[in-house]
Amino acid sequence: MNAGTEPTNEKADLSAEPPPPHAAVQSAAERWLLRALPLVIFFCLASAALLFWWNDVEAGQEDDWREFQRHTALVAGQITSRLEEHYRMHLRALERVQHAWAGAYANNERGFRQEAVILCGVYPAVGALGWADPDYVLRWLEPADPAAPPVDFKTQPERWMEMRTALTARRPAVSTVHPSTRGEPGALLILPLTENDQCLGFLLGALRMPQFLDECLMDRASGQFHIALFDADRAIYQRGKIVEGEFPHSAPIVERRVDIGGRVWALRLQARAGYFVPVQPWTESFLVWAGLSVSGIMAVMTWMLQARTKRLADQHDLLQESDTRLRERVRSLRLLNELGALLRQAPDLNLICAATLSKLRDAFGFDVLLFYRFDPQEQKLKLQAHHGVPPEMLADVQTQTLGTRFAGRAAQTGEIVVVEDLAADPRENRASIKQAHLHYTVYAPVKHSDKVLGLLALSYRSQRHLPPSGPELLTAIADAVGVAASNAQHFEQLRSSREFFQSLFDSATEAVFVETLDGRLLMANPRACQLLGYTADELVGRPSSDLFTPEDRHQILPRTDDRLQKDRELLFEANYQTKDGAPVAVEISTRRVRVGLQDLVITFSRDLTVRRRLEQELLQAQTMESIGTLAGGIAHDFNNQLSGILGFGSLALNSMKPGDPHYSEVLQMVSAAERAATFVQQLLTLGRKSPPKPHPINLNEVVDQVVHLLRHSLAESVEVRVEKALHLPATNADPVQWEQVLMNLCLNARDAVLQTPRRGVITIQTLAEDITPAPGRATHACPPGRYVVVTVADNGCGMDAVTRQRLFEPFFTTKRGGRNVGLGLAMVFNTVKGHQGHIEVESEPGVGSCFRIWLPVIEGPAQPVVPENADAPRGEETILLVDDDLSVLELTRTMLERNGYTVVTARDAIEGLELYKQNCGKIHMVITDLIMPKVNGGEFIAQLRQITPKLKIMVSTGYSADATALTKSDQRPQAVIQKPFKMAELARITRQVLDGTAPPFAVASPPS
Repeated sequence: MNAGTEPTNEKADLSAEPPPPHAAVQSAAERWLLRALPLVIFFCLASAALLFWWNDVEAGQEDDWREFQRHTALVAGQITSRLEEHYRMHLRALERVQHAWAGAYANNERGFRQEAVILCGVYPAVGALGWADPDYVLRWLEPADPAAPPVDFKTQPERWMEMRTALTARRPAVSTVHPSTRGEPGALLILPLTENDQCLGFLLGALRMPQFLDECLMDRASGQFHIALFDADRAIYQRGKIVEGEFPHSAPIVERRVDIGGRVWALRLQARAGYFVPVQPWTESFLVWAGLSVSGIMAVMTWMLQARTKRLADQHDLLQESDTRLRERVRSLRLLNELGALLRQAPDLNLICAATLSKLRDAFGFDVLLFYRFDPQEQKLKLQAHHGVPPEMLADVQTQTLGTRFAGRAAQTGEIVVVEDLAADPRENRASIKQAHLHYTVYAPVKHSDKVLGLLALSYRSQRHLPPSGPELLTAIADAVGVAASNAQHFEQLRSSREFFQSLFDSATEAVFVETLDGRLLMANPRACQLLGYTADELVGRPSSDLFTPEDRHQILPRTDDRLQKDRELLFEANYQTKDGAPVAVEISTRRVRVGLQDLVITFSRDLTVRRRLEQELLQAQTMESIGTLAGGIAHDFNNQLSGILGFGSLALNSMKPGDPHYSEVLQMVSAAERAATFVQQLLTLGRKSPPKPHPINLNEVVDQVVHLLRHSLAESVEVRVEKALHLPATNADPVQWEQVLMNLCLNARDAVLQTPRRGVITIQTLAEDITPAPGRATHACPPGRYVVVTVADNGCGMDAVTRQRLFEPFFTTKRGGRNVGLGLAMVFNTVKGHQGHIEVESEPGVGSCFRIWLPVIEGPAQPVVPENADAPRGEETILLVDDDLSVLELTRTMLERNGYTVVTARDAIEGLELYKQNCGKIHMVITDLIMPKVNGGEFIAQLRQITPKLKIMVSTGYSADATALTKSDQRPQAVIQKPFKMAELARITRQVLDGTAPPFAVASPPS
């Protein structure tokens, strides 16, 4: 027994059968087989699977090719359809602008730009909208580029030919794709604007091709396919890279032709590698699958344990990170929500700025906050609001220029800029910034639709920083502020536009009504309320038919339905009925209009009262002009004849005594001649061929003279009452003509009161009145100002409406038996108009009449009205008298010689010129006619002035209008006397000319 061995109790069983040979080896092999059996089974199954898979791959490659090609073609067809649909959608949007252009926005740049801004905001693929005139020159562009010169497309042959082709075909067209101003491919959508086969220009929509195509791509297509688009072999869009090759190493390529506005684009589509898995050869596939199977079986348990442990750890970290992000997101959303609520309540930019800075200060704790507004005209940022800015820093931050410093670069690029330490940054060299110790600073552009509207500048003075998500949150806040600022601008524009159009509506001089299609009034301007006597609240809601008189309501209103069916303007005259029942004649213009989404009817009504009064006055003036033309034709010769009759009759009457047997006959002859001269003068006054001689006078003095003359011609049963205003201001008038005016009115009043049995009363009144425009008051015929008012009233028989309408017509009279020729009131009317005055008549049968005259007041004192002196002044000078009418020549010579003058006579200008040359030093004055044979009076005066420039000359004429034609300085006489004249009148004016006291063109009045 060996030492160290323990004894055993087992006994050897010798009788036992010995074990078979290799029993131990067989047991080990079985264990190995049992352990390797799963691997063997796995490899067998994997090999069989790979074999069957490869057979199936080879058998189904053809099917896979067709399936990929079919699916790719389906996606390409969908993209093609969306391209064409998006094109039609943008085309319809531009066509709406085209229709608006043909209507409300024609030649309206402001309206066009507003419509373009709206279109570009709704369709981001439309980068710009422009209008080119018929000469192919781009005039308007929105968004506008002030630095860009006008584009002449005739210098671009390709664009020009495309525009001409679109105009010839009368349909929209799409240009070839070319680089745009933003450096990305773009195409022009060309819409020709025509009217009646006439070109009005072109509407040009600039399509941003990447933006346009991104809108058309489906999410699946953009993530699973390579896409390329070509125009005339030029690539205009490409996403991914298309690889040419054979299946199965590369996916099939599908090409489609896309028709966009008559222009054909080529679309190429290929599935991406992640979407298409190419089939590998069987050897490579087998090795890959075998290696993967062995590695997978050996590492599966370890990987599962490790993966589970790592997954649990990652899930824990992810949950913590998600919780942190979720909390930050909730805070951000809460901040955006609160800020959005504040911005919605802010109607203007100042309130938006204040609300934004207050919320940012409370949320982030910024020390210095600035809000800049971008001025597109000056291309500068201007400080709109601020908080926490030191006084010494305020001057340096008032304005910022684009492209300079951090604020300018942020506004120019449109991207947020973060500066870690502004005071220590070498690029910031302003001393005030460094003294303020501004450290962490953020510049966030305020944008809307890629357009910079302003800038937020936010700074910390301490060493604080924003969290990683802070800049992203500030960008979102800036975008929200941009939307609010843009809305505030649009609201301000809308409010200004509304106020502008409301002011136009309220200040319109015509009555304006807005009504629905069924005839209910919606609006009425103040002029309409003033015209009809209603308030606006009383008119709103009433049927428009209630505005008309009952007669017009049944005759005119059925025709107004044409404006609803034919959409055309109607113009007609009708009568409105005011609130108190009085009719008002109006001219109505009405048509159907489109306001937003509602069809309305707008009506303009013009009061015809003033127009018809002016028409009557124009007719009266034309009548007066005709009478004046007739009177002027006969005045010269007729006054020459009257001069002889009246002159010689006056001389004969002066040489006779009242007891002479022929005294009464001569007196009647002189009176008849005076009446004839007065008749001719009235004709000339009616036609305004006899100009007045106005000067500042007090009409109270004229009234006194008229009353003094009336008292000798009125019966005892007629009473004259005079009511004169104290301190009556002066007016510019001809006292002689106004004496005739008042005398005519008083004599007519006398005839009227004598036709009634009651005691007659004639009232003459003068006063001063101020005429001022007042709301709710009818417009006065006289312009606003201060006037002298003269009233002549009586309690006589009065006049009816027919007589009042014809009252001032020449030769119209109600007096029978030859008592009147009907020129008195016509002369009154013409005299009033000649003095820039106005006359009104109020009369009722059996009540009486009232004539009221307004004359404008002038500044300065009045000149006294002095009656003509009956004493004829005398003289001893020598006078040359020239006249082709022998009777007038002898009469004038006799009158002058009886007043002491020496007279030399001539029958025409040639004879008179010879006599003057012979007696040049002896003749002191020349009296000449104007209308003479051989040489007229104007040329005769000019020849005399060549000899003696300062010669005193007086013109004697039967037609004073001829004297006013002497406009040349060498033909202008010192005075003019009108035939027929009396000896005292001739002596007075002759003495004034010789003494140098006669005013130029002092036309003497005929005897009255």
